[in-house]
Amino acid sequence: MSVRLNKLSIFFLVCIAFFSFTLQAFAAEKLDQKYMGLGDLTWGRPLYDIEGEYDVKFVNKRTSSIASTSVETYLIRIPEANGNMCFYGPLVASAEFANGKLFAIIIPFKGYDDELYKLTEKFGHPPYGDSSNTVGWRGERILIFLKREQSDFDGTLILIMPGAQDFLYK
Repeated sequence: MSVRLNKLSIFFLVCIAFFSFTLQAFAAEKLDQKYMGLGDLTWGRPLYDIEGEYDVKFVNKRTSSIASTSVETYLIRIPEANGNMCFYGPLVASAEFANGKLFAIIIPFKGYDDELYKLTEKFGHPPYGDSSNTVGWRGERILIFLKREQSDFDGTLILIMPGAQDFLYK
């Protein structure tokens, strides 16, 4: 009887380990399959196209001695986030464009711990970083960083197109 109980216990432990791994794999798969920006603000989308759909305000243009192209920053007012990256309601994001194409989105927000919990539920435990400062997830088409801040907005969500450095630093 005890041998059978031990085999049954081992079987259940193997099942739990398998399902835990499977759930993590599905969480990562969701990240890879679906996300490449924030909602319809997708990587490579031209600025003129976004200007036709959203309230957009120019912030600045930067160049560096390292980068082969300049980067323009715009504020974009998003009337309804619709749960994208676990945000609901209106929000304002900073969008980065190189050669007129979107490659990064930065969202300051209040509630770092709550957002970390929601993103962890959605994408699994962050494989990069330390939850006391910055954590990150990597998908095939998106890099996600969640950074703790010491300001009125206690968190910043940074979404970046993988390979952005390829056209910034040629």
